[in-house]
Amino acid sequence: MMELLVPAGNGEAVVAAVQSGADAVYLPLGRGYFSPEALEKALHYCRARDCLAYVAFPGLYADRDLADQAGLAVQAARQGAAAFLVRDLGLARTLRQILPELPLYAPMEMDVHDIGGVLALHALGYSRVCLAPETDFAAAAAIARQSPVPVGVQLQGELCVARPGHCRLAEAMGESGDGACPKPCRRDLSLGGRMDSFPLSVRDRCLLENLDRLAEAGVAVGLLGRIDTPPEQLALGCRLARDFLRDGKRPTAQDLDQLESAFSRYGFAEGGFFGKEDPQESLSAAPRPEPEREVQKFIAELQKGYTEGELRRVPVRFAARLRPGQPSEFAVTDSLGNKAACRGPVPAPAPESAGLSDRALAEILGRTAGTPFHMEEALCQISPGLGVLEEALGEIRKGLLQDLSELRGKVPPCAVRPMPATPEDAGEPGPPKLIVHLRSAQQLSRELADCKPDYLYLPLEDLASNPKPLAAFAAAGVTPVAVLPPVLPPDQGEELRRMLLEVRDMGVKEVLADDMGQVLLCRALDFSVRGGLGLRAANAWTLQVLRETRLLSATLSPELRLSHIHAMPKPLAAELVAYGRLPVLVTDRCLIRKSAGRCICQNPCHLSDRQGAMFPIMREFGCRNVIYDTKKLFLADRRRDYEQAGLWAVRLMMTTESPRECVAVTQAFQGRGGYRPNCATRGRYYA
Repeated sequence: MMELLVPAGNGEAVVAAVQSGADAVYLPLGRGYFSPEALEKALHYCRARDCLAYVAFPGLYADRDLADQAGLAVQAARQGAAAFLVRDLGLARTLRQILPELPLYAPMEMDVHDIGGVLALHALGYSRVCLAPETDFAAAAAIARQSPVPVGVQLQGELCVARPGHCRLAEAMGESGDGACPKPCRRDLSLGGRMDSFPLSVRDRCLLENLDRLAEAGVAVGLLGRIDTPPEQLALGCRLARDFLRDGKRPTAQDLDQLESAFSRYGFAEGGFFGKEDPQESLSAAPRPEPEREVQKFIAELQKGYTEGELRRVPVRFAARLRPGQPSEFAVTDSLGNKAACRGPVPAPAPESAGLSDRALAEILGRTAGTPFHMEEALCQISPGLGVLEEALGEIRKGLLQDLSELRGKVPPCAVRPMPATPEDAGEPGPPKLIVHLRSAQQLSRELADCKPDYLYLPLEDLASNPKPLAAFAAAGVTPVAVLPPVLPPDQGEELRRMLLEVRDMGVKEVLADDMGQVLLCRALDFSVRGGLGLRAANAWTLQVLRETRLLSATLSPELRLSHIHAMPKPLAAELVAYGRLPVLVTDRCLIRKSAGRCICQNPCHLSDRQGAMFPIMREFGCRNVIYDTKKLFLADRRRDYEQAGLWAVRLMMTTESPRECVAVTQAFQGRGGYRPNCATRGRYYA
């Protein structure tokens, strides 16, 4: 049966999920979520009620933080965590070594959308993968058929216009912080120079009517909601899903209307999941008014439902023996083998007609309302003509169940191994190589070739369609690298493969890949692979993982401080983005087409917020869009700082620059010319 997995960002959400029938919850650690103390209480609560509890590590961690996170994981394992959801590849590798008995699960934030990504993560030790929400039914079913591990799909809750793990919009707008996302994409923003009525806002998802189809397709895990979903919404969605999966009770139209009117200000849409609608149609969702009084009353009733009672979800078996002249004996056991036992009073003689019967005793023991337990069976052995006061039996039942709860809260010991040694440093001595990363072949020029950068990164699509301009760079000894799109759509995999074969025949031997599925594909075609920003290398352990995956190099996360980069051991050649606009949002949708009403996405557009900041929007492979930061990283005047950091290369990312600007930027990083961009930033490197 499909596992109902509920993200729970606080204690009330845990109660709502467990009391509404969730099979498992996952609890994020970190500022704004669970503290170690609150986590211990939540783990005990779940364990006592037969609900699996996973602990999520949602962030990327610098080297100095990794040991602390590993320590929290060990503490959580000793408190009853059943598995870990880990986004950071370095932390995942560390946990696999120090806690070998606990499974690793890949969260949605890892943006796995094809079988290649699943296979790659399985090879790295993950035993379950939650697919990206943009994965449609056909793709999810195909992945489930081929996957060596269970896969999960988001069933209900908010969708985001961004691919999971590919959004820095809040930070770029100066609103970032730890904890829940402030959701700047839900605002009334300007697209293309005019107010476009919530151009990034997406309708919510609800697949609860089709749980049978998903289960039949092999989807093993259904996720309900997100970390910041209100507890009342989690409770209703979980109850509807539980009733369907376990009792065959499909949600009615009224059920779904109540769910939508109470909790979705943007309305429900499948978003093309079953191929019934264009995903574009779920864009530009304006918020509805706040819920009316009747809806607020309904929400209050939902809250009352999970706070004022216990869902009796743990099956137990009672046993009792009453013999003349001897203390009565009672015991209760659960499905895990926990057993609580006690002795009661010596039963008093009673006329046979008034003696306690097996059936009457079983009925008294089975009064478990207000506890997490329900009686599955009672085995009673009562000699004729004996009785015990009902009040005494009630106290015995209460004591047994309390003792059983304490036993269920105890965690069996788990193996804990020492923290692995820090990976060895193989940092590059001397000045780093220079990479020029162009957004388009239109930025190529003879003057840029004359600058003789060491490497030229160019989109695969441009390389395959027009190789002639590369001749001047080849003559200058510049190594070309084909840049894969940040997201590889499953329906365009064959086209991508064809282009890769074309550039390979042209002599291109290296590619820049942004996810592990792409790494597998390119290695199978005999390319050498370099790791892009999408692999999120934030620590030495992640670099070690990527080295073991036989990458040539990896791009360090721009979330790191330069001082941390200096101190970081580099077991793999590391490159740093030293110039350019960083991507702040990657989306499957074509925002430009949605705004203009027709496909003109070859023409760059821009998004602006209420403060007037302008974020360029540019086309990606397959008419997908990337929104870039309004400011440009610029470190040309800090050359000594990055030259002493043990880097293999620094990368200059050109987006909106003209061919002449590309030359000026390159010369500035070669120590020639005085170019400096408007709206320059140091990013987080000097934070």
